[in-house]
Amino acid sequence: MLIFDFVNLWNELFSATLFLDSDKLKTVTIALNGLIQKYDIAWGQLMAGTIISVLPTVLLFALMRKYMIAGLTSGAVKG
Repeated sequence: MLIFDFVNLWNELFSATLFLDSDKLKTVTIALNGLIQKYDIAWGQLMAGTIISVLPTVLLFALMRKYMIAGLTSGAVKG
């Protein structure tokens, strides 16, 4: 449940766009969305920013994978 909440909050573009009005408070997703213009997309910067923004989630999963697999399989074993 924690992982789903973490990923959900990490990707909350709509709410952040509605409630944040200062450039100082921009989230990563809003900053990445700002790279998409009407007639131009900064693909290199967008892809680099996307990889950097995904790294915390991937690292969290890599560190917690043993516990996640144990939790998932413990519910599948009858005992």
